[in-house]
Amino acid sequence: MRSTDRNYLNIIENPEDLVVITDSEYQIIYANRSYCDTFGVPFSDLEGTMLFANVLSDDIESVKAKLAGLSQDSSAANFEERIIIDERTIWLDWNVKGLFSDDGRLRELVGTGRNITECKVNENVLNLFKYSLMYAHIGTFWLNKDHEMLYVNDYGCKMLGFSREQLINFDWERLIPEEYLETKAEFWEKQKREKFQDFDIELIRKSGERFPAGLMMHHQEFAGEEYEFVFIQDLSDRNLLLQKLQDNERQFRSLFENSPVSLWEEDFSDLKQYLDSLPKEDSRDLRSFFDNNLQELYKCVDMVKIVQVNKKTLQIFEASSNEEFMISLNKIFCEETLPTVKDEICSLYEKGTSYIMETEEKTLTGRVINVELTVNIAPGYEDSWEKVYVSIIDITDRKRVENELRQHRDKLAELVEEKTAEIQKKYNELNHQFSVMVTREFRIKELRDEIKELKEKLIIFEEMH
Repeated sequence: MRSTDRNYLNIIENPEDLVVITDSEYQIIYANRSYCDTFGVPFSDLEGTMLFANVLSDDIESVKAKLAGLSQDSSAANFEERIIIDERTIWLDWNVKGLFSDDGRLRELVGTGRNITECKVNENVLNLFKYSLMYAHIGTFWLNKDHEMLYVNDYGCKMLGFSREQLINFDWERLIPEEYLETKAEFWEKQKREKFQDFDIELIRKSGERFPAGLMMHHQEFAGEEYEFVFIQDLSDRNLLLQKLQDNERQFRSLFENSPVSLWEEDFSDLKQYLDSLPKEDSRDLRSFFDNNLQELYKCVDMVKIVQVNKKTLQIFEASSNEEFMISLNKIFCEETLPTVKDEICSLYEKGTSYIMETEEKTLTGRVINVELTVNIAPGYEDSWEKVYVSIIDITDRKRVENELRQHRDKLAELVEEKTAEIQKKYNELNHQFSVMVTREFRIKELRDEIKELKEKLIIFEEMH
């Protein structure tokens, strides 16, 4: 082999680019080392195989169409194709040259290719980034060092009411109220110094309508140039939502404060952490644990934080103010209420998120009242017990009426019992008298029968004499 041929062969054998030669039927007659390494097989296994054996099905027809279009006048083609190797998709960029005979028939195809898979991945990531940026639900603006618009996404255009062409050649400061422009020099100096600013502002749409907006601005140097990246969020819906939430909060506050039932908001989180930290044998049987460790129960009572109570609570417990109520809780949670507190804590820890019972409480004046107590752990706080709502209904009058009814019922039962005894006695007397009368009547009948018998015997006797 001539040295020039060896040099030529060395050139095409060793570069990173793929080189493949086929005949007119697209059967491989030569492939360089890079081509073989790409497919992971030696040339002996590739020789004679079809060029399209490993081309992804979606690309076969387009590749064939490109190659079929080659002619003596247009003998070169460039295209990208996907191939599948070990279930991996690889992108190749091909330059193909057709070699033709004098009569115009295709003799060979010489293709040089380059693996562009990494470029394609980066291209896809870049396209995805562009897509996400273009259609992000937040206005995105790029400004140069002179604060001229370089880029704006779709949402930014729709939000401000301008087309992209209008905004690109637009002084964006015209969108900002005059009161801002008075301090713009200081603003831009601060922006360049601090790099990042986040604040609320009022902007002006094309229609002249003003709207609340949240601005996030980032100063960045890139490739020797200074840029400002501005992100604008329309806060109109947020402000409406906040207004609605505030209205709902005021309504809830009014319902809470003016409820005809005593309402408490409490925080049991410290108590829950303490109970969870107990040894398993104690947490499994809290009642026995508290019975044997009374001071621990007092400790648990101190762990409960009362966040707020409503007006009805002050009224029921005879407190003149919220401050008086809060500093006098020791009069409410006293030794007499410990059994109820113990049952409440144990029931919540053992059974779930609610607890109901009737019990007695003391007011700040020392008066004992009957109450119906309902405790509910707020949804979402089942694990922490951070929000616990308590409602208390004063049932003292109901209990008094129930006791009076019970006393009337007992008195009535006593009277009924007495009257029943009297009736039974009268019945027994009448029954005795009746028995006497029946006996007397029976004796009279016997006497009458005897008289009749004697009369009959007397007649017979007289007739005999």
